[in-house]
Amino acid sequence: MSRHTGYGRLSGSTLKVIAILAMTVDHIGAFLFPDILWLRYIGRLTFPIMGFFVYEGWRHTRNIRRYGLRLLLFAAVSEIPFNLIHAGGLSAPHHQNIGFTLLLGLLALELSHKGGLGWVGAGAACLLGDLLWVDYGSAGVLSILLFGTFAHIKLPAALSVAASTLLFTYGQWSVVWPHIEWFSPATYHLIPPQTWAIAAIPLLLLYNGKRGRAPGWLFYAFYPGHLLLLYLYGPAIIGVLSPLLRGSAG
Repeated sequence: MSRHTGYGRLSGSTLKVIAILAMTVDHIGAFLFPDILWLRYIGRLTFPIMGFFVYEGWRHTRNIRRYGLRLLLFAAVSEIPFNLIHAGGLSAPHHQNIGFTLLLGLLALELSHKGGLGWVGAGAACLLGDLLWVDYGSAGVLSILLFGTFAHIKLPAALSVAASTLLFTYGQWSVVWPHIEWFSPATYHLIPPQTWAIAAIPLLLLYNGKRGRAPGWLFYAFYPGHLLLLYLYGPAIIGVLSPLLRGSAG
């Protein structure tokens, strides 16, 4: 059993399936039903799980260059569907897809492993997240790096999720905290959405360190595929889901 596990009931494949389902819900909310916030809250599960498995992939790979090229190919293939859904065209220079975030996270992990000046390089990889406008920015890259950092000092991966969630939301909490009335659910919409990423913590604690049975290509293909489907069939999907989701929202 992996040292990152708790009770060891969920395989890597199971966690990744949870991540892509949550991602689908998130993107339905982001692009088709932006006013239904709970869809976005569910989606916050996705990035911590994806970031954790970049760390797991880095830890177990026999060929870091091949792994990096695989992530680069994934990012390149995903860019056009990502641009279409985000900007309605083939180019969106101020927002790059999550594949580039994962690739920079892998680079940061590898550089930090070298120690010394490698940590400077890892910090530069994090800063590139902002300079290149990748999804989640430098904080996203740093959150992947934290998985390796905490593991090095024998702390559980879940701590990385907690730390990165605080990193993402601290500034927002400092603004909204005085306005949230904890006995008034009507104010809960002020809670920063990324806060719900902490729901990934119990899932990671249940990771059993095993790969699972789902083919690896499934997870690389799903991201660009579902974005393209949302772009092409968005109005039809709205028509099907609107009665259900509008009813639940109301």
